[in-house]
Amino acid sequence: MLICTAGIVGYFNIYGTILGEVLTKYNITTNQISVIGSIGNVGGISASIIFGFIIDKSKAYKKLFLILNSLLIVFHSMMTLSLEIFEGHEYLCALIFWTLINICFVPIYSISFDYACELGYPVGKILISYICNLILF
Repeated sequence: MLICTAGIVGYFNIYGTILGEVLTKYNITTNQISVIGSIGNVGGISASIIFGFIIDKSKAYKKLFLILNSLLIVFHSMMTLSLEIFEGHEYLCALIFWTLINICFVPIYSISFDYACELGYPVGKILISYICNLILF
C-alpha cells in the first residue's frame, strides 16, 4: 500500500510541477494555467470530502483505491490525446481533464491514510498518520 501510494503521489507531484511547461506548448497562457490548477484543486478537495463520506459508510478501501487509480489513468490518457486532437480548444480540454484528474487523485491521500490507520488499529491513529506523512513527504 505504501509503495503504491508513494508512486502515485510522486507521479502526480512531478506532473503537477511540469504542467505549466507542458501546457505553454499548446498556447495556453500562464493566467489560464493558474485557473486550470485552481479549479482542479477545488474539484479535488470537494471530491475528498465526498469520498470521505463514502469510505466511512462502505469501508471498501481497496475497491475505491483501484477505481480511482483506473479512472486516473483513463483521464490522463484522454487529456494527453485531447490536447493533440482538438486544436483550438486546448484550454477547455486541459481544464476539464485536469479537474477530473484531481477529482480522482486528491482523495487517494485521505483514503490511503485512513486505510493505513485501519490496518494499524491497535496503534494510535495520530502515530500512523505521522509515520505516513514522514515516509511520503
